[in-house]
Amino acid sequence: MITDIEQLPDHAVLQADICIVGAGAAGLLIAREFLGTATQVILLESGGLGAEDATQALSAGEVSEGAFRGLQAGRSRVLGGTTTLWGGQCIPLDPIDLAERPWVPFSGWPIGPDELAPFYERAKQHLRIEQDEYDQPVWERFGLGSLVLDRAKLQAVHGVFIRQPDLGRRFREEIRAADNVRVLLHANVRSIETDASGVQVSRVAFCSLGGRRGSVAARRVVLCAGAIENARLLLLSDSKHPNGLGNDRDLVGRFLQDHPCGRTATIETTDPRRLQDRFNLLYGKRANYLPKLALSEAVQREQKVLNCVARLEYEYEADSGMQAVRDLMEAARGRRWPKGLGGTLARLGRGSPALAGDAWRVLAKGLSPAPRPRRIHLEVFSEQTPQPDSRVVLGRGTDALGLRKVLVDWRLDDLTWRTFGVFSRTVRDEFARLGLGEVRLLDWLDAEVPPRSAVVDSYHPAGTTRMARHAAGGVVDINSQVFGVQGLYVTGSSVFPTSGAANPTFTIAAMALRLAARLKSEIATRNVVTVQQWPARAEATGAG
Repeated sequence: MITDIEQLPDHAVLQADICIVGAGAAGLLIAREFLGTATQVILLESGGLGAEDATQALSAGEVSEGAFRGLQAGRSRVLGGTTTLWGGQCIPLDPIDLAERPWVPFSGWPIGPDELAPFYERAKQHLRIEQDEYDQPVWERFGLGSLVLDRAKLQAVHGVFIRQPDLGRRFREEIRAADNVRVLLHANVRSIETDASGVQVSRVAFCSLGGRRGSVAARRVVLCAGAIENARLLLLSDSKHPNGLGNDRDLVGRFLQDHPCGRTATIETTDPRRLQDRFNLLYGKRANYLPKLALSEAVQREQKVLNCVARLEYEYEADSGMQAVRDLMEAARGRRWPKGLGGTLARLGRGSPALAGDAWRVLAKGLSPAPRPRRIHLEVFSEQTPQPDSRVVLGRGTDALGLRKVLVDWRLDDLTWRTFGVFSRTVRDEFARLGLGEVRLLDWLDAEVPPRSAVVDSYHPAGTTRMARHAAGGVVDINSQVFGVQGLYVTGSSVFPTSGAANPTFTIAAMALRLAARLKSEIATRNVVTVQQWPARAEATGAG
């Protein structure tokens, strides 16, 4: 069922076996695993069914030393979370991403690829990804001749774009019909509380922007609110732990990572369509695909750099019909009208003859439109070195609920910067060998101190509640339970020790489903007596 906090009595105390915080990909998939079971689940969501300015403003905070776009633009407080902003691209991590690499400080996951593999398969079922989507080179599916890359240097990889990325919209009706899973909208978590001993989670306190308060009493609480908010909620929960829950060793919020992204080169070619056919969105019957270039494991080990991928970005004349299409699509993603709508529509009309031919490419061949580009860019997405000083902390300001905002201090190190250069030069040399064009590297790659403005974050924050085998190395154990707090779990990209170069949502889904399996096992083996169906009237108490 789906309920709004305003429908509850003030100071209501709800009972649940599991309380989940955050209705994004992780929270929704865990809840979905319990649909139709005897386990009672309450899922707290800060937002409503659609975007709201006042609610979104709760994500505001400060940024130290440079930009971090993802603090607000990369987060969405709404049923579905950031899947409402997500393009739907799914890519698994590479085995090397989980390995301990001597040249990468703080690298190495406490679980390996074999542990994650079955949950990637389970994630495919939830996300409706066919089992063989990653088995065949994507170029072959569309009748395109494969490029004979030197696989010791570059790998051809592809992302799979699912058809319905907004999971809040996709799963809404089945959750609304559920008897044992309850979503509570506009429930902003104020703190996670423990029992008197401080070692067992006991309840979650929440409130609305309208002033209504309540709590969920539960012996299992799962934080699924994203890498920034997960850290913030642990730090805010300081009633019995002065430094915040799970923060006895000052690790909560540290090791903030993202995927630094920047243009590193332009590509000059007399045959741009050869590149456009192979390195642009491909439209399939089951899903869409985006071919990319990835740095081989051999080069990573030889050059002692991080994982890295790139796509080609095509720039068109500002007054072209293709650019008008892009402007309209960008506006649609942002749920707004484009600036200068009249001019955009006029450009679309002038370009309609060429666009008709491009439409035929899409419908008949599954290829992207291919008007001659003004310029082709190499856009690189790098893994980032985990650093303890790259972090999320509580700032001095407070939000509309009176809770302290975050201060984000996102830092890049020399290894991250060097990775951009090694990868871009590898692409340059391989394109020259294959006759694909001249890759002209941008000057900033040779700068002794690259300008921070050369890269931006990709809205992929990770690492702030990292998983480790021992409490000295992280915030959660291999089962995603917070060290020192029984029954308190965290999942999502915040538990990633390293984030590789792949978009994170597919791995977020796999890790969430792994935790769901653990919770099911715990409940079954301990024969927990669950609460009965939802009370007709919530108990009103002075808890607040």
